[in-house]
Amino acid sequence: MKVTLKFYFSEFSYTAPIIVNRFQISKNRLLKIDIFNHEELISTLNLSALPHFHNYNVDEWKYTLDTFYTDRELDFFNIDLSKPFFNTTTSGTNYSGELLFIIESILFAVIERKYPQALSSIDKITIKVNALYSPDLELEDLPEYIKIKIRPTKENLDDTIAVIKNLKGKKTDILFRLDGNRSFEFSELVNFLNQIKREFGPLEQIIEYIEEPFKNYSDSYSLSNYSTIPVALDESLLLFIDQLSKIPKDSYVIVKPSLLGISKSFEILNLFKDKAVISSSYETKDSIRPMMYLAALNPYTFHGLDTLKFLPKDLSIKIVNFCLPF
Repeated sequence: MKVTLKFYFSEFSYTAPIIVNRFQISKNRLLKIDIFNHEELISTLNLSALPHFHNYNVDEWKYTLDTFYTDRELDFFNIDLSKPFFNTTTSGTNYSGELLFIIESILFAVIERKYPQALSSIDKITIKVNALYSPDLELEDLPEYIKIKIRPTKENLDDTIAVIKNLKGKKTDILFRLDGNRSFEFSELVNFLNQIKREFGPLEQIIEYIEEPFKNYSDSYSLSNYSTIPVALDESLLLFIDQLSKIPKDSYVIVKPSLLGISKSFEILNLFKDKAVISSSYETKDSIRPMMYLAALNPYTFHGLDTLKFLPKDLSIKIVNFCLPF
């Protein structure tokens, strides 16, 4: 089977400015792709590269897709979601990371429309989604898990304690995921956790995991001597991408398909199952679909897929509609 693509560029504005690695972004470029087999329109996909996060822009993405799909024969009769390119091709496939993601996004759209039996083993369920803390969160919008950004300052510690106290007062069974964003020295995090423990008692009753807290990843191995709260790998997951068996077994993994590739994300899900949290990167309602299927493989956790709310209506859906199919 041959796939041909037609490309269109446009711009869109986010519903509110987003912060990416300390840069504020109000608008972005969109790459719209019509996917054809001969004259049949199979699907349409909207992709956007995130500045200061992805390594390439949408012009370079278009070039990659053109290069990959021009005159390529694809075999969809032995689909394996956890193998590169879903086992549809083996020649000229030296791509990884975000370039693997955009290529596989096209393949996934074809599979979903033309070969849905390859996805039939994944239950069609409502996806649970955590929320990043914001003062604007309404009580009725509070999920069971809230993510809080933490930093090694007294002001942030005081704010974090106040937020936990406030939200626990509204919803007693709420749990928290702390995101350190590689900003802590070891002693700073131990002090931070000790202060929270003095306020609320055993940390295990309120904190599920701490995401990427340390400037030096090796400090994660020492944390177990002071706390049973697991560390979640996000950016550091890339360090283990070719040696997944070396990831500590009690670790959570934050899986960002747009940095890893969709097939690599399926491979990680198969290995870590209930310890894997799927995380979006401001993808549109079209390009987030593979992440919905990935999240459905781990239906008991809350996934980081709440970025759609920052996209305009024509590129988004409401979180309450996060179910398969949508």
